[in-house]
Amino acid sequence: VISKGTLGRLSRSITDAVPGKEHRWTDTKIAAIQLVYGIHAAGSVDNGNAEIGELAALFEKTFHVDLGNVYHAFGRLRGQQNPTAFLDEMKEKLLKKMRDMDSR
Repeated sequence: VISKGTLGRLSRSITDAVPGKEHRWTDTKIAAIQLVYGIHAAGSVDNGNAEIGELAALFEKTFHVDLGNVYHAFGRLRGQQNPTAFLDEMKEKLLKKMRDMDSR
């Protein structure tokens, strides 16, 4: 479990990576929530020990966005026909970028 102090230090180190520049999430909140849950499901932070709420709080602080109730939003996502639409689109865009680079 990440303490608030650790979360704050981690967030400051991320935002200090480019001094004087703040980054803002410009896609939908649901896209951010899919990303947060994807990171959680993959166990990509703290060997899989970071909780959803902690990851969401870090994302909110880092990208200056209010995700609202991520648990409720995730419940709604699960009922959608394609609950991973953003992640699927991101994968396709990354693969296209790689193909485009290879064709140069």
